[in-house]
Amino acid sequence: MTHFVDYLISAAFGNIKDAAKICSKYIVGIITFYGDVFMIKKVHVKTGDTVVVLNGKDRGKKGKILEVSPKEGKVIVEKVNLVSKHVKPRKMGEQGGIVKAEAALYACKVQILCPRCNKPTRIAHKICEDKSKDRICKKCGETL
Repeated sequence: MTHFVDYLISAAFGNIKDAAKICSKYIVGIITFYGDVFMIKKVHVKTGDTVVVLNGKDRGKKGKILEVSPKEGKVIVEKVNLVSKHVKPRKMGEQGGIVKAEAALYACKVQILCPRCNKPTRIAHKICEDKSKDRICKKCGETL
């Protein structure tokens, strides 16, 4: 952690972009550089969460998150946003064709589904007695 502080101090007087690249090893999350500000990109959902799609052609569909990409701000949801991929045979004897696959969609277009009240909800954070942070439902207070 001391390296991180040293690099931040050098960033104030030296090249900020180089310091951002070095500091990104010590900070959890993805750091991007906008002007003179460091931004940490975060996504409000995690892999394995059940979500509902808020808008688009798949509005109202529910699915489990398969993959999260915080750098792009996108998620891949099971059986949602299906696209046709034209696959070319790579090996001898392998068959090509058109395959249906899930495409990524922006994380802001999905909302987490509470398992208890079964409604789309925002996430609140609660600090427990053992100083761990829990995600809870804003509507019913259930731990997610």
